Amino acid sequence: LRMDIAERLRVEGELQRALDLRDEVLGIVSHDLRNPVHTVSLASAMLLELLGEGEREDTTRRHLNVIRRAAQQMDSLIRDLLDVASVGSGHLSVQLREHDAEQLLLSAVEVLRPITEAAGLHFEVEVPAAPAAILSDAGRFVQLLSNLVGNAVKFTAPGGSLRISAGVTDGDVLFSVRDSGSGIPAQDLPRLFDRFWQAERGADLGAGLGLAIAKGIVEAHGGRIWVESKPGEGTTFHFTIPTARSV
Repeated sequence: LRMDIAERLRVEGELQRALDLRDEVLGIVSHDLRNPVHTVSLASAMLLELLGEGEREDTTRRHLNVIRRAAQQMDSLIRDLLDVASVGSGHLSVQLREHDAEQLLLSAVEVLRPITEAAGLHFEVEVPAAPAAILSDAGRFVQLLSNLVGNAVKFTAPGGSLRISAGVTDGDVLFSVRDSGSGIPAQDLPRLFDRFWQAERGADLGAGLGLAIAKGIVEAHGGRIWVESKPGEGTTFHFTIPTARSV
């Protein structure tokens, strides 16, 4: 029995070292990739500014725009890889400042509204009924909501609805993101926040990093995140951020 326990501890230790090494390599490679990708994006932007008028120039402009958009997508993925490596190592950086929860939410909504409009969704926002201050990283807060809204957009058909609400409860501000989309099967819910995991609900839906990063951001704020969903009945993500007075 003692040997079995020792062997199990040895295997668990080796597995953890392998995971730590993977996250370290992932972070290094992602960081090193950002410079050449940024160079491609910058060079294409400069060439676009130098173009004149004419049919040939229009064709060149289209190709350069394709290159620029691809570089931007690559940069976004690399930033996600860096973040997910930081989440895995427990070192995701957040710069916490005191914010009014309503103003923080409304500022984030203005950034996200064009995404919901482009997807053809009916978008509603409910702010806290009472004033509440939270300690939050404003940039990370937008990233968190962007990941949750982006997930909703993927699985909600045009004409559907998306609602973000917030309210004060038990020393926290509770935020909820509810969509009227296809919903999530019960067997998929436990793995939803795992890194690189995707439910088989469609093709070409990204790298499976957004929800893992969202979870890491919430936990770095001292909160928690969970999901409620049924197939055909939509999905609601809930997360909490402690109020400034409760921290």
